[in-house]
Amino acid sequence: MGLFSTLNKGKRFDFELAEPLPKENYIQLSKLDSGNVLKVRSIYMNRKSKFGDHYVALAEDKSGEILGVNLPKFANETIIGILNNDDMVAAINAGKCGIQKGETVHGENGDYNPIVWVDLD
Repeated sequence: MGLFSTLNKGKRFDFELAEPLPKENYIQLSKLDSGNVLKVRSIYMNRKSKFGDHYVALAEDKSGEILGVNLPKFANETIIGILNNDDMVAAINAGKCGIQKGETVHGENGDYNPIVWVDLD
């Protein structure tokens, strides 16, 4: 394999929506119930947000409903690392990755909730 051909990732996730999610199915990470773990099915970059580019996790709740979880920009570096790691992408495709809202952190620029990444069986 050549040097630059390694950049050609193609389709990374097996999960596809049958139809677009309704707007009410999109939620901010900070609005999730504490302790509620969602199964990550796919991650993509939303380039159409009025708040600028950010990642969205298509995630499944315990009832099987798919939610679009808007992920905070401060997590972009971590998410890029996940997307560039074939083993982590394979684990997401196998249903082995979960996310939940972390405990509120009181930072210099305001309060925020980190993403807690969860290994699922």
